[in-house]
Amino acid sequence: MRTLLGIVLCFLLPVSALSQGPTEEPSNNTPPEPRVLTATSHITLDIPMFGGTGNTRCDASGDLVFDAASLFLDHGPYLKVSADGRRHTIFTIPNQVNIAGSDIWAVSPDGTLYVLRDGSQGNQLVQFKEDGSVAGISSLEIPAHVHVQKIAVADNGTLFVAGYRSTQGELVKPEPGFAALYKSSGKMIHDLSDLSSEVDLLASRLPEGKTMDLTAAAKTIPEGDLIAGSDGRFYVLGSGTVQVFNQSGEETGHFKIAKPSEDSRALRIDYSAGIISVGFYTLHQPRPDLAPIFRPTVVLLDASTGERRGVYAFGPDLTGTVLCYTSQEGYTLMAVDHKMAALDRVEVR
Repeated sequence: MRTLLGIVLCFLLPVSALSQGPTEEPSNNTPPEPRVLTATSHITLDIPMFGGTGNTRCDASGDLVFDAASLFLDHGPYLKVSADGRRHTIFTIPNQVNIAGSDIWAVSPDGTLYVLRDGSQGNQLVQFKEDGSVAGISSLEIPAHVHVQKIAVADNGTLFVAGYRSTQGELVKPEPGFAALYKSSGKMIHDLSDLSSEVDLLASRLPEGKTMDLTAAAKTIPEGDLIAGSDGRFYVLGSGTVQVFNQSGEETGHFKIAKPSEDSRALRIDYSAGIISVGFYTLHQPRPDLAPIFRPTVVLLDASTGERRGVYAFGPDLTGTVLCYTSQEGYTLMAVDHKMAALDRVEVR
């Protein structure tokens, strides 16, 4: 617990059975005004508030996994908290993972944590057991000069890997996207790069002489997200689209989603019981004397048809840091309760 105690909470943009409810007519081009949701329950964890980066993930049962990295520890550890908040497990990268690189991680629907160390000298994929110990270490047949940005893992160990290919020439040129499916053994099953987008690595480069502020920075945050659903399919979020792939590499769905505003950034996707949740984040200035904050608008879609099921925002008393969506519990948001980490549950009715 040494790395978790006393660290300031600093999450970066982390995202009720509706399938039987009424659906909106399929005009996803003009989003309605979001309905504001409020907390329906609150859980205080037996853990002091702690730091974390990136999107927190959850499994099909609602158990949460945080990347508890800090300025001093950029390779984990990872913290798993049960859905009821009563149990937690720490996962640390083993010493056998010894190449330099970045860590990209995912949680399968059944709750298995995978961490991919990706570097210029190769890659190492760590699969963990439920108790935090290591189940195995392997490597993926990723082509040279590919930089991995996101992974998702199905319950049977099939991986969806997404990133870009580093090319020579003008740096301002968008880099070709890379996407592929892999067996748990590391062997590539399908190269899906023809279906992936180019990546503009220098979208955040400022004109000479300009100074970056938070508003400008918000517009350069790379959009997109990737998850594996409990239905065995992979869901790929783009700027205003969701693509669905089966494990044979076939695209079985392609849905367009209208952004709540021009400045919204599509940053989170969740899947539960046939429903997709997409989180769009927008920078808001609550008061002139306060720093701007990111607030999400979440859109629920039918995972088979792409029909919109609802558009929601969260009340001002909630942090807006979405940790999970499940059809049983609705949304789980990060909270703080007297210097202790806490969770707010928000039902969607």
